[in-house]
Amino acid sequence: VVPDGLYTYQFQGASTETGVTSMSATQQVTVDRMLPTATITSPTQNQTFITDDPLSFVGTADDLNFQNYTFAYGAGVAPASFTTLTTSTVKVTNGVLYTLDFSTTPLAPGTYTFRLTVTDRAGNVSQLDHVINFDHIQLTNISVTPVSIDPYNAEQTSIGYTLSRSANIVLRIYQDVSKQLIRTFTLPSQSAGAHSVSWNGRTDSNAIAPLDAYYFTIVATDTAGRRGTYNNAAAPLPGPTPSYYLTTSAANFNPYRNDLVTISYNFNNAPGRLTTQIKSGGYSY
Repeated sequence: VVPDGLYTYQFQGASTETGVTSMSATQQVTVDRMLPTATITSPTQNQTFITDDPLSFVGTADDLNFQNYTFAYGAGVAPASFTTLTTSTVKVTNGVLYTLDFSTTPLAPGTYTFRLTVTDRAGNVSQLDHVINFDHIQLTNISVTPVSIDPYNAEQTSIGYTLSRSANIVLRIYQDVSKQLIRTFTLPSQSAGAHSVSWNGRTDSNAIAPLDAYYFTIVATDTAGRRGTYNNAAAPLPGPTPSYYLTTSAANFNPYRNDLVTISYNFNNAPGRLTTQIKSGGYSY
């Protein structure tokens, strides 16, 4: 068997009657029997993490004739199935293969196997399994009921959540646009299970907060250093997207008579903020 490399082969035909040869044609072919490189250098095998901070997997997915790599995970040390996290056609050498974000991939505490599969254009495949343990505090079943209140009418909303284990809770409420901290709830020694916090629309100084949109964050910690979080104060998760319909009534509209145009709209399933622009000929008014 020839060594791996680039080879040139040639075709040349000859007549069986006259022996006259035709012009030759050449082509090239690559022989590749070497397996691609698949390594994970960080985190280490069987490492344990007690927070839900983003986790970057560093390693190499490379080959002379690289095609792609896939990064996937499964539950346990011998998963029955794997869920693909990413597939990339860009080779990586001692770099970040994938960053696990618990806000988009909310893994429960437990043991997981992460699988790196690298494929080259010759069909050679390398596969590497990496076991990681998570022992963080998980926050699930986040809810807000109702999603809209009027604090001037003494209305309040209930923020619900479920803890995977006992923890100390800090829940903070922020104004949507300015991201200003409005209210802080400190709740020590809460047991595992379902809990709720009621907010009456008031600030820490007991003033009624402006009628606006708000979001909240939750941080759960324990004495062993475990931590779990919901939402990010600087880059909050988007709220529910309201469905709406909008109609206008502009029959016989004449601005020179100071006529008015009626714009009617309705939010169907959630509160929302409406921004209206009136445009004509590329100009906004």
